[in-house]
Amino acid sequence: MSINKAANTPPPSRRLRSSSLAVLLLLLYLLPAAVCQAVTPEAKTKPDECRLVLAHPGTTVFGQPALEKLLTDDHADGFFRDAIFYRCTLTSSPALNLEHASFVNVQAPSILFAPDTNLKNAVFTDSNLRGATFNFVTLKGARFTGSRMDLEGASFEAADLTEAIIDGADLKDADFIAARMIRVEFHPSKLPDIQNMAGAINLQTLGGHRGFDALQNLKEAFRSQHFDSKMRDVGFALQRAYQRYYSYQCRTGLQIEQQKFTDYPLPRRVNACFLFGVRAIALDATSQFGRRPWRPIGLVFLLGTVWWVVLCGWLPSAQKGVMFSFKTLAGATRTVPLRLIIRRSYASGRRLPGNMKYAMALVVAAIFNMPFQQIEVSKWLRMVSRREYEFQTRGSIRTFLGILTLLSFYLFTLWALNFLTGALTG
Repeated sequence: MSINKAANTPPPSRRLRSSSLAVLLLLLYLLPAAVCQAVTPEAKTKPDECRLVLAHPGTTVFGQPALEKLLTDDHADGFFRDAIFYRCTLTSSPALNLEHASFVNVQAPSILFAPDTNLKNAVFTDSNLRGATFNFVTLKGARFTGSRMDLEGASFEAADLTEAIIDGADLKDADFIAARMIRVEFHPSKLPDIQNMAGAINLQTLGGHRGFDALQNLKEAFRSQHFDSKMRDVGFALQRAYQRYYSYQCRTGLQIEQQKFTDYPLPRRVNACFLFGVRAIALDATSQFGRRPWRPIGLVFLLGTVWWVVLCGWLPSAQKGVMFSFKTLAGATRTVPLRLIIRRSYASGRRLPGNMKYAMALVVAAIFNMPFQQIEVSKWLRMVSRREYEFQTRGSIRTFLGILTLLSFYLFTLWALNFLTGALTG
């Protein structure tokens, strides 16, 4: 047995060669990692350190300083396609300039853009920017588009979004407090937090070229939360969007149906022109579609002033256009031309105050000449006078004052609808 055991035992030289081979293989396994750590010490990153993975050209940037240097030197006006930002803050001194930069299919949740970063005309498409921070960032003309554009919980506090486009983006719980929303094309897939959206500025300029559903839903959301002023602002933006749609149909004869342009029949094109004109004069110029409920009252006073100035110069030459009926002390009714009353009551050099007085009385009577038997405001006002009187007009002056009566009645009705019932904004 001892002879066989000795025969099966390898010689010492063979055992030494086997051990050396094992050590060599272990060194070959560990050496590349040690060399890599020695050559690229920045690879020793902490778990929460910023990393940027660029799919094109396939590089990875470690650390905040290296990221800022890359963005400052190479990627201003850069193209980030399929890039991944991990716990990164885009800061630089001076402010980082990423004008016209493209972020396509980027994964950058909770990314922080430092204040005053220039993202003018930047493009964000189908990217994950959930929880991103754009506070005080310039986003003029920026585009947030795509059905997979995720901006849930993003913050745009005091950001400048002038003429930006939001199309298909998810804005759930997004914050727009003090954000400038001048002429923003607003078509998100989900609305932002209404409490924070109420703090946005210039909501009355929101656009809706691609459709009206988002503006309608936003207006209803403000209504449900009792933000009346914001509801009127968005309602005005919605009506202005309708006006642009009618104007386009009127000018080009085209309509958009299912994202396709089709010819608009001539009768319907004429109808679009008519609707645009009537709405512009009767609703937009008078009350901005209910956004300015007190403007009709101001227009009544403006029209009354214009009519009063015209009548001051017209009454001296009016022969029998205005008749003045009054009751004498004996109780008899007497009717004489108003021109004769002014001539007998005032000296020849002092008739201008008389013309001004009676012109004002005519204007007030015309403005409050309501077509309701129970509401005779002009009669109520005549009760203040010391004697009972009545004006009788004929000819061109009657037509002139009748126009004032019709315009005043329309403006009073419009004020009642806007202020008392909110019919237009609703």
